[in-house]
Amino acid sequence: MGKRPAPTAKSLANLKPAQKGEVRNPNGRPKMPEDVKEALEGGSLRAAQRLVQLVDSPDERIALMASETVLSRLYGKPTQSVDAQVTTTNVQQAHLQVLIELQQKREAAMKTIEGTANLSEQKPETSMKTDGD
Repeated sequence: MGKRPAPTAKSLANLKPAQKGEVRNPNGRPKMPEDVKEALEGGSLRAAQRLVQLVDSPDERIALMASETVLSRLYGKPTQSVDAQVTTTNVQQAHLQVLIELQQKREAAMKTIEGTANLSEQKPETSMKTDGD
C-alpha cells in the first residue's frame, strides 16, 4: 500500500468532531460478499493442513510461528498474568513529610552551631601559677 499524502490545512479544516450520540457508520462494517466467503471457506482446510505441515519446518522461526498459530486457534491466546504490587502515594503528604524532616535537620544543625558558639565564648578556667605562689 502506498503512503497517503500529508493532510493539508484545507482538509483538516473539514474535520468535524462527532456529536454526542451521533453514529458515523450506522450500517456497521460491510458484510463480506458470499462468493468471497465461500472461496475462503473452501480453502480453509488446505490452509489448516499447510499450517500443520509448517510446524515441522526445518526453519525454527517458521515452526515456532506455525505452532503458536495452531495453538492459539485451538485454545485461544494465553492470558498474560502480571504479578504486581500497586501502592498509592499521597504526594502532598510525602512532600510535607520531607519538608518536616528538612526542618528537623536544620534545627538540629542550628543547635549544634549554637552549642559550638557557646563553648568558644566560655573562657577556660586555667590558673597560671607563677613560681612564687
